[in-house]
Amino acid sequence: MKKINGIKILGLICVTYGLFEIYSTRYSYYMVIKYHSFLEVSVFIGVLTILYQFLFLPAYILGGYYLIQMKKWARSLLITVFTIGFFLGLCGATISMYSNTTFKRPIPIPPNTHMEVILLWSSYVIAFLQLLCIYYLTRPKVKEQFK
Repeated sequence: MKKINGIKILGLICVTYGLFEIYSTRYSYYMVIKYHSFLEVSVFIGVLTILYQFLFLPAYILGGYYLIQMKKWARSLLITVFTIGFFLGLCGATISMYSNTTFKRPIPIPPNTHMEVILLWSSYVIAFLQLLCIYYLTRPKVKEQFK
């Protein structure tokens, strides 16, 4: 049976995304340590972000690597990671939007910039991409590649 190239591409994207998370974890540490006095909600979100990154960083990298090697457990792992990431992304975007409007900028973003909009919409775009990945990995032709 011929391998589908989309599986390899998705595996490479997962590994790349996991490695990118290494850089963003440093940024999350910085935000929690430097701006923890602004609001307890932002500390809570920051700690959740760091926990998410520590738990999912290995999952993205290992899942992507072994997805390329056509391991069935890697497919299941990535479906789980994408599902949890989808819901956490939507919740994080909603909490972020709520805290920025209600608590007057718990995370210091310069006024009159479009950074808040970009951060909010990037959360929605990533959640949508995770949903597409779940859809792709559950297609019958992709599932039969892992038997």
